[in-house]
Amino acid sequence: MAVETREDAEKEPHVVEVLQLANDAFSTHGTRITEMKRMWDIVNRRYQPFTDPPDPKRFSPVRPGTGGAKIHRTASQIVSDRPIVRYPPRSKTNQSQEIADRMEMFGQGFLQGIARDNMQPPLETAAKHAMMGMWCLEGPLFHFDRWPTQPTKGGKTRSQYERELHLYNIQQAENFAFEVQAIDPTTVVWDETNPSNPDWVIKRFDMNKRKFESRWPKTWTNPKGKTAFQNVEVTIYWSENWRLVLGDGEEVSYREETKGEIVKGSIKNVYGYTPFSFGFGPWSWLGGKPEDMSRGMLFFIEDELMEESRIRSIKSWQAQLYGMTPLVSDDPEKTITELAAGLGAVLSAKGPDVGKNAPRPMELPEPPRWLDGYEANLKSIQEQNTFSPGVEGFREEGMTSGTMSGLHIGEARQLFRPVTTRMSHQAGM
Repeated sequence: MAVETREDAEKEPHVVEVLQLANDAFSTHGTRITEMKRMWDIVNRRYQPFTDPPDPKRFSPVRPGTGGAKIHRTASQIVSDRPIVRYPPRSKTNQSQEIADRMEMFGQGFLQGIARDNMQPPLETAAKHAMMGMWCLEGPLFHFDRWPTQPTKGGKTRSQYERELHLYNIQQAENFAFEVQAIDPTTVVWDETNPSNPDWVIKRFDMNKRKFESRWPKTWTNPKGKTAFQNVEVTIYWSENWRLVLGDGEEVSYREETKGEIVKGSIKNVYGYTPFSFGFGPWSWLGGKPEDMSRGMLFFIEDELMEESRIRSIKSWQAQLYGMTPLVSDDPEKTITELAAGLGAVLSAKGPDVGKNAPRPMELPEPPRWLDGYEANLKSIQEQNTFSPGVEGFREEGMTSGTMSGLHIGEARQLFRPVTTRMSHQAGM
């Protein structure tokens, strides 16, 4: 179902159509979203390696940060803080070359402004998302209210106009009006038949009711009776020609950018395109199901990461047992009483059997020696299914030649070349 097509550019989207499209699309992308959230649980160490874990009060499972470390280290290798912006001159004249140079300078300044105005540079976040299988950039969006109205010459002296124009230029420089964000790919669905230039994009997420009403304060009637501390489901629809925002299924009112008027419902898209860019990791398969398009690195080592967690847990529990070894005693009640006396207590040492039948540590079986080899083998499998550890800044075991290390790193980086090329191209557009 499509609410808006380029051939039918004048059709205005309606609430029922947008909600139906959103529900259908999120159902189609359901497996992709579930799988990506499962991978995020691995990165953030929220997974459960045991189907039937031991007593959690005594034995907590060890959740290594291997998956997250791989994502973050690899992303730092492929992201570019200063992508090269290229603007070819339109002709061979000096004027065309001068315009091209200025456009390139503007592009570099634009990227610096975007990085400065975000808590984390969008391209850095997008690189991490790419390792998870997919990245999505929203923007560039222009905040029309951040710049003042440009002064006019009418009824002013030349010096007065020049002062106002100078102040206007200063305010423009001080207030960066563009916005680009790397957003959570699990909150977005799109026309998967054309991911490079989708006909429509829908973003759905939860927002606190207070924040929602401060952003869209007019005419919203709170149809589900949410309290101030509950969340509102926000659905934002974009097409080439239209834009619509819904709060719990109801249209909201907001300021139409170019005219400054308060409008409820659908408004024209002032950009003329859907302001979203998508990219996929090197483990993806385009043209298939959404979950195949967004296949991430951890998908191929998920079992090994779970097994690593189980082995680390077993070793940890064994260490805890050796640190608090159970005692064997001929008179358990007496031993318990004596231990309850606490540290520094003075106990009687009289009697002919003192020292002969004293409580003694229980002999515990040692962990199997093959566990260490099994754990090392899991590490090797993880490398084989992802990339050389050289990409993460580690020297590969057994590698003695710098030349061979360089070759391994180069081969591994070839895997990420499609991602870096796409991100650099997107940043330099």
